[in-house]
Amino acid sequence: AVELLERNRRVLFGKNPWVSAAAALWLASLKRLGLLKALAEAAGTTTVSIRKAAGRMKV
Repeated sequence: AVELLERNRRVLFGKNPWVSAAAALWLASLKRLGLLKALAEAAGTTTVSIRKAAGRMKV
C-alpha cells in the first residue's frame, strides 16, 4: 500500500490523505468488498470516494 502511495504521489497531491490511504489499502487487498466498507468507515468517508481515488492510482 505504501508503494502505491509513493508511485502515485503526483496524482494524489491535494487530495484527502485518509481517502488516499484507504484506496491504497483497498487496492493492495485485491479490491475485497468487505474491506472497502470497513476502510470507508475508518476513514470517515464513503466507498464511492475510495473507489474514485483508487481509479486515479496506477497499480
